[in-house]
Amino acid sequence: MPQFTAHTAHKDTYIRDNMPPESLWPEMDYGTLPELAAYPARMNVAAELLDKAVADGRGGRPYIYFGEKIWSYSETLSQANRLAHVLVDDYGLVPGERVLLRSGNHPMIIIAWFAILKAGGIAIATMPVLRERELVYMIGKARIQLAICDNKLSEDIEKAKKNTSDLRRILYFGMDNPDSLEARMVGKSADFKTVDTAAGRHRLRQPADCVPLRAVRLHARHHAVRRLGGGGGARNAGNPAPDHRDIQSHNLLFDALGIQADAGCDRQV
Repeated sequence: MPQFTAHTAHKDTYIRDNMPPESLWPEMDYGTLPELAAYPARMNVAAELLDKAVADGRGGRPYIYFGEKIWSYSETLSQANRLAHVLVDDYGLVPGERVLLRSGNHPMIIIAWFAILKAGGIAIATMPVLRERELVYMIGKARIQLAICDNKLSEDIEKAKKNTSDLRRILYFGMDNPDSLEARMVGKSADFKTVDTAAGRHRLRQPADCVPLRAVRLHARHHAVRRLGGGGGARNAGNPAPDHRDIQSHNLLFDALGIQADAGCDRQV
């Protein structure tokens, strides 16, 4: 069984303990790209994408457009930190624990993705079209104990919760009551000590069923502004710039790596 304790801060080792033999992993070589080779031995991809953008002076720039609401980089960071406190302080999330995300396109799901990673957790992204049976399978397969869900999509995940022994709590947003995720975030600190979880070696074998955090960083840095192409797919349309706006018509959780804080372009969801 592979052992990774020297390369991760994970305390919940379920994912690492259930990887295939290391000999079956692909070898990822990041040493050929100077900007990736320069990363430290440990890092947190959410901090690289979001905290760094604010530190570099982009805090006041728009990051998310959602209807009439505009979220700046700084506001997104503050809310992600508050949510990270909710996960850790109120629900005992430990590094390596999995959190299921269930929502359509919404700023809270972007904030939740960042918050989970900042706390050292593993974000399990799902699409709204998944129903009870699929959710039960995913929850059991990853032994998910905590989920974040849009209140409008509660029906199937509540059914799934009754049919699995793993899921202990569902945090709902988008509802007006004291138990909502938004209400729990009120009063939490806008600062959070990020957990550095990623191995920073230049060459490493990477589990095929986990996304390496350096790959997320690479994707965000070099991901082009996307537009619909032939056959409903997406093709590159040029390098993103700070005055570009990335408009998402498909579900963000279907393309969770497309969260492009590093690219400096705005996101309309």
